[in-house]
Amino acid sequence: MKFHRSYAALEKQNRELRDDRDTLLTQLDAARKHIAALEKRLGRSGPSSTKPLLHGSVPPKVRKAVPRRTKGWFFDTTPFPSPSSTDYTKLVYDDGKLVDTNQRNAGYMKHTEASANKTVRPITALQIGVMYTTRLREEQRFRSEDAEPEPEPSSACSQDEDEDENEDEAQEKKQDTTPSLATRTRLNDPQDGLFYGNLATGSQVVQLPFALQMSLLQEGYDLTRQGTFDYIRKKWPREQLQHFPEHWLQIRFGRQELEDARFGRNTSDPAKLRIVYAMDGVISLRNILCHPSYVRDLQQLDALLRSAQELLVKVEDEERALKVRGLRDRVQEEAREIVKEIERREGLKMLPGDQQSPWPIHVQLMFESIDRVVFKDTWAPEAILRAAKEWLKKGYRVGEDEPDFQARVEAAQAWKRSMDDGLSERKSESDGESTGTTETAASWPIDNTTAAGEDLEDLATADEDDGWSGGKAPQSWAAESSQTGW
Repeated sequence: MKFHRSYAALEKQNRELRDDRDTLLTQLDAARKHIAALEKRLGRSGPSSTKPLLHGSVPPKVRKAVPRRTKGWFFDTTPFPSPSSTDYTKLVYDDGKLVDTNQRNAGYMKHTEASANKTVRPITALQIGVMYTTRLREEQRFRSEDAEPEPEPSSACSQDEDEDENEDEAQEKKQDTTPSLATRTRLNDPQDGLFYGNLATGSQVVQLPFALQMSLLQEGYDLTRQGTFDYIRKKWPREQLQHFPEHWLQIRFGRQELEDARFGRNTSDPAKLRIVYAMDGVISLRNILCHPSYVRDLQQLDALLRSAQELLVKVEDEERALKVRGLRDRVQEEAREIVKEIERREGLKMLPGDQQSPWPIHVQLMFESIDRVVFKDTWAPEAILRAAKEWLKKGYRVGEDEPDFQARVEAAQAWKRSMDDGLSERKSESDGESTGTTETAASWPIDNTTAAGEDLEDLATADEDDGWSGGKAPQSWAAESSQTGW
């Protein structure tokens, strides 16, 4: 707070000095005009130019910034040296503005996060804090309107500079023409959009076998963990020893596992943050593999593999990224083969004596899903629609038209009947044992008289001799007590 008040006092002093200077310069210009007019009247030769001198032509006077004590309730009267006087910073006036002779910049020239990201080394720019490109040149600190223009450089220097500029431009063009890793590995291949957006390819309805899906996803997941482990091991060895010390299998992309590891969560390094965000994109792939489920949409299957490839691109692993790109291409190839097989079997059924095998389970699941779609005639190839209608006419559910399905059902029913028969035999044997136990118990007399009942009967017998209530009340108590279990 004291620093701000001392700085305000210094600024007030500077304003007063500038006002005094402007007043004196105005008086000086008026005096010079008056002298020139007098010399003209006397016939003396005056100066070649009567143009008044500008303020900028006054040679700069070196001043030392010293805070001045001010009085008033809104200023702190405690002497406090400003930073400029503490480190002996010299300030000079240049066209009415104070200029630092050490060419230091003000605080507002510091980098922001957005401007630092545009530099070659963002972290270094943020740590340094000052945009050094805004420093005043040595020859420009005291320039004024009367300053002479700078001499043109010699031809040899200009040629050297032109050659350097041409080399820089050629280097920039070379960098622009060099494809990035994402481009080389076809991370965002336009052909993918053409395949998944074209209804004729059947990509909207075709489903791959479950085992093939899990195989492709598992291979892509393992490649991603291997590439991530190698990159972290080279770039951040301390973090690697802390989180994944021994093997790439220790890398797990569960959401809670990533949050607990806190790898890269407390950093401002843009390179590490990009990798952390890409690791979050692999969470869905990990969930599918840890909780296996059918991926019925080909585009979703491609998106899961793409997340793995994107992380490999971030960690600069071109070899493994190309392998994952091959897995994505195989998804499209397998889908095309399924459509071709459906079209081929449609042509073969016209031949006499054709006995075709049942459709695979993943194709039957596709037919079943087509039947549930309202506008199915507008987004599936005609061959797939005709095959689906023919399969639905048979009235089978998925897997019921397999040759051994009926035999397996009969075997299961026979096994169930044998289990039921064995259960009934064991039940009859247990019933016979319980009947024998009941007969044995019936041959012996059962005395249900409780100890409390015997005591009440003795009391009733003793009271009958006394003639109290004819013995009715105690007898009724005894009966009630025997019923209630007292």
